[in-house]
Amino acid sequence: GIVSAVDLNPPTFHPWMSGAKCAEVGGDAWFPEKGGDGGKAQIEICNTCPAKRECLEFGMTAANLGYGIYGGKTPRQRKAIRNNETERARDKRHAS
Repeated sequence: GIVSAVDLNPPTFHPWMSGAKCAEVGGDAWFPEKGGDGGKAQIEICNTCPAKRECLEFGMTAANLGYGIYGGKTPRQRKAIRNNETERARDKRHAS
């Protein structure tokens, strides 16, 4: 049969995921096509989710940084956050 990437690398489950609003909607919705509306409806759902902070932290990991909506942020937004954090840490080291 056909083997998918999920079969080879199943997603890690974290306890906060069971209470997340996205669990009520379905997985594909959180990985919108490029050139669409940028996941605006999904981001609105994220903004009301009790697991938003944990989800964003999960989305900031290297494995998840480049795709999907996590914690109400797109990949581009999460990369910008990561770059800003890296710059602040570098500036802090040079200021010492």
